[in-house]
Amino acid sequence: MGKGEEFRIVFLFFLIAATSPDVLESKLQTPSGLIERFKSSDDESRFSVKLTSSDEKKPDEKKVEWLETPPTQNQSLRIPGKIIREVSGRGEMVIFQRSDGSKAELGFSARQFDLFNCSAHSRVQFPTPLDNYSEFDLANMKCDEADQNQKTPITEFQSIKVVGEKDQSWVKCHSFNEKCEWDSIYDSEPQASIQTSTTTFLWKANQMLSDFKLNAFLPDVLTKAQAWTSDRSMYDANLKTLYFGMGKFPDGRDGFVVIHEWTHSLIDTMNPKIWGYQGGVMHEAVADFVASNYFGEPCFAPYDAQEVPNRKCLRDLQTLKIYPQDMHWDDKHYDSIVLSGALWEARSKLDKIAVEVVLETLIRLPKNPTLTQFWTKLMKVYSRILAERSDLKDYQSDVREIGKKHGLVE
Repeated sequence: MGKGEEFRIVFLFFLIAATSPDVLESKLQTPSGLIERFKSSDDESRFSVKLTSSDEKKPDEKKVEWLETPPTQNQSLRIPGKIIREVSGRGEMVIFQRSDGSKAELGFSARQFDLFNCSAHSRVQFPTPLDNYSEFDLANMKCDEADQNQKTPITEFQSIKVVGEKDQSWVKCHSFNEKCEWDSIYDSEPQASIQTSTTTFLWKANQMLSDFKLNAFLPDVLTKAQAWTSDRSMYDANLKTLYFGMGKFPDGRDGFVVIHEWTHSLIDTMNPKIWGYQGGVMHEAVADFVASNYFGEPCFAPYDAQEVPNRKCLRDLQTLKIYPQDMHWDDKHYDSIVLSGALWEARSKLDKIAVEVVLETLIRLPKNPTLTQFWTKLMKVYSRILAERSDLKDYQSDVREIGKKHGLVE
């Protein structure tokens, strides 16, 4: 073996060692095609996103576009290294490990998303079927006849198991004409009505994705409709479990709260383990927006807001907050209005593709995103969709001005 060939073998060895395989982290099926997010197996700050689209006239011909390919080195830290995570009794800490082996703690990962003081249902402006009927028919759902104790309603994309008080089922489920009927009496059977209401809104959230021709490939989720007596609801990303608290007015009866918490699971599926304060703010903003967008109402949880005298909304997405001067930097829910307000204002321009644009934006973000990065990506996603769909009206300048108005355009 000559020196030249020996050098070539050594070079190839180091090249292969330095190139870590990409791991599929999430995917989203949209009218544009299949969008996939890949991450490096040894450094999560390195990721790429690709879109595989097909021509409707030639469905077997695939077109691949690489949408994001960030630099291989974490330039925001300016020094060689990689992002790792260490789990302890305090939670999951995100750490930057330098090439010399030393470490720097960057902050805790957002793996639990709490929503405090959000009980009661939305019957003030949006009466649920349970307010008016003793029996509600969930169309296009099927009962799991094999499991009569723990009912599992089946949707097109996601299996949602909802349990009631003490992790038991309090509803009567039976199939009729291939539909699932959940019997519950609103006043005399509170356990059943809470479990049914929670199931109903989770089903509606899934149906919303289907209506927009989106598939987020969501994992199965366990939902505890009466998790505890306190007025607290949350999503635990590690356990893939939604928890809804009671309080004076059960959170499971509030469509805003149910869809908000479900959206946390949706965000974490699109881009798992986002960290940093602004990442948490983004989580809350998108969760508020998706819920309010579904109901067509910027006044988030108006019934629950009455727990505080003279308060109209828990959060009002029509409130103008500007980044960064209006940020408190210690309350993710309060600071989320900066972004959720901008999204609500842009809603009339994005129209039927609003949720699609937001989800593709999420899948293209780094793990430690800023609010300005979110809006920059959103505008790029919107521009890409406009270029391929001639039936959409171009409001790019309006969306950019809305971002500037809220301080999100640098």
